[in-house]
Amino acid sequence: MKKARKLFLVCLMAVLALATFMFAACGEKNISVITRESGSGTRSAFEELVSKDGVTLKKAELVSGISAQSSTSAVISQVASIPTAIGFVSLGSVDSSVKVLQLEGVEANSANVINGSYKLARPFVVAWNDAFGENGESLTALTKDFVSYLKSADAQEIIVEEGYVTVDANDSFAAFQTSLTGTVSAGDKVVIRGSTSMDELMDKLEADYISIVGSAHGVVAANFDKQCEGSSAGMTAAKNDTTTGNVIGMSSSELNDADAAELEQFTVARDAIAVIVNKDNDQISNITIEQLFDIYTGAITKFSQLADEE
Repeated sequence: MKKARKLFLVCLMAVLALATFMFAACGEKNISVITRESGSGTRSAFEELVSKDGVTLKKAELVSGISAQSSTSAVISQVASIPTAIGFVSLGSVDSSVKVLQLEGVEANSANVINGSYKLARPFVVAWNDAFGENGESLTALTKDFVSYLKSADAQEIIVEEGYVTVDANDSFAAFQTSLTGTVSAGDKVVIRGSTSMDELMDKLEADYISIVGSAHGVVAANFDKQCEGSSAGMTAAKNDTTTGNVIGMSSSELNDADAAELEQFTVARDAIAVIVNKDNDQISNITIEQLFDIYTGAITKFSQLADEE
């Protein structure tokens, strides 16, 4: 009788343990997959860099119900507020409200972008209509001078200070020297359009440029007109500027062939794309390129599946 009772209790405990495990598995919520809107340079770069078996995300069908956000700050806000969220943003835009994952065991930082070990990296590109010359020699005087500043050691110093990556680790840039000869009028404008990922960095670069030339040449913040509505919008604005010569487009990914055929361009900085999750997510600290592909195509729907693959 005692043996039968003991066997019954053992069986009961096993059933309860199995039920608890199944309940936990069934109760785990699906990953909330966050992306950027179509036309975003960050999204374009991410989808080109994330692949599996030779197929990139750009050519794959994304998971049903994916949430597309219109700005970097919106992605961060969504991931910070949803416990099961995953998303991606410019590394330079990351704040303490979210958790940054390692990628295949490699930290997302400037040093690892420079040495090539961090694989989600992309350029920050500045472009203008090629009607105004390879070096922008036919741009308006103020726009041409600002472009010259963006190519200088002064700009690179700001880029590094803000957590982005210099385009030349050997620091071969020359110090900026303005070509302005007189006072800039209130009507002179540098029109900047494009990537939201480059928004805050461009603010810093504008401010530094004004601090250098402002007192001598009357350049103030009102001489800059910046709107960030995505990389594709920036390239369109630059292509449409065929007569004025004061429009600069910003892209947070390499230009496609069609845009490159009509625009002059240079890379002002490099950036890592950081993969972020909710800061309270203790199920994951590292992810692979293939796992990202599976999450964004729906093959992986729960964070526990990532642990199962380790």
